[in-house]
Amino acid sequence: MKNLKSFLLVLVQLVFLANSAQAHYDPSIGRWLSRDPIAERGGVNLYGFVGNQPQNELDFLGLANAKVGVTYSPPDASKITPDLADTGGSGTTYHDKKVTCSCACPNEEKKDAFMTCKVSFTAKIKVSRAQAKEHKADVSQIYGHEQRHVLSRTERVRKTVVDPLKKETGEFNTLSSCNNHKSKYEKEYLQKLETELDPNSGFDDHDDDPNTMSPGDGESFPPLPESPDIRK
Repeated sequence: MKNLKSFLLVLVQLVFLANSAQAHYDPSIGRWLSRDPIAERGGVNLYGFVGNQPQNELDFLGLANAKVGVTYSPPDASKITPDLADTGGSGTTYHDKKVTCSCACPNEEKKDAFMTCKVSFTAKIKVSRAQAKEHKADVSQIYGHEQRHVLSRTERVRKTVVDPLKKETGEFNTLSSCNNHKSKYEKEYLQKLETELDPNSGFDDHDDDPNTMSPGDGESFPPLPESPDIRK
């Protein structure tokens, strides 16, 4: 009898949860049975649920579609096609630095709001044929060296910008409180991002530490897997 009561209680909870939002949701097929009440604002799939990523997104009442915490979108070092030059030096520069935040609220009372943010930047790699000849290396090895710089900076930004920002974002008592903090965080963490990616910031890109991804000064590396072949 006790097991039956427990089963019925769980069943009632499941039925309540599946029908308490603005649409009926069937967990067995992972989709809503009726059209999304916020239509295309929730994505082109009008019967989907948080873009099929429930482990990374929230939708309390079927009226929102928000990323959890901070989304980090650094450049993929293996996808960067370098600029080849006959003269000058090789190097990596960073561009399109952005920190954008948004606030959302799952209820009409505009309480229990939450903030989500995105940190992103891009990178450009220059490979000098003259420098490769000077170091008696192949241009692809110089390319691999610069790719390690991108990996090193990417990890550093994760530790100094993304992880601290994660502690700032989250839930707020009201939507207005969330919005009041939004601009402050965007400005503060964009400044941190720009500092970390500034070539004159004092960060040693050649620290020779085997525990980091930074390449040693003059150290050659093969390109990362799936990188474009620049020897052609």
